[in-house]
Amino acid sequence: MKEEEIREELKAKINEHIDSLSLEDLEEISGGNCSELSEDSIVLRSLGLCSGYSYFDLLLNPGHCQAIVGAWAKAGVECKFSDLFVNEYYINGKKVSRNEAVAFVKNKAK
Repeated sequence: MKEEEIREELKAKINEHIDSLSLEDLEEISGGNCSELSEDSIVLRSLGLCSGYSYFDLLLNPGHCQAIVGAWAKAGVECKFSDLFVNEYYINGKKVSRNEAVAFVKNKAK
């Protein structure tokens, strides 16, 4: 088989696998790090738990990342921040998706 044929076959297999993933699955393998924490800060700010930070705020002042992690903790969610990989969220020791963590915090705030 030629290299181009192998490449196309592999692309087809990858695309087939991606198409079979749910939005929840895709969330688990995307996002993460400062970009995700910036979005987290917007949600947490709307609930009065922390200030809102842009992606660049977090890059320039890494201490803000810990402020967001602390805000999650105040709301009952453990956030394991990762510089390189996807952030992880836990409620009562159980790993949950970011969407589940956000829903938990919003429901708790009601």
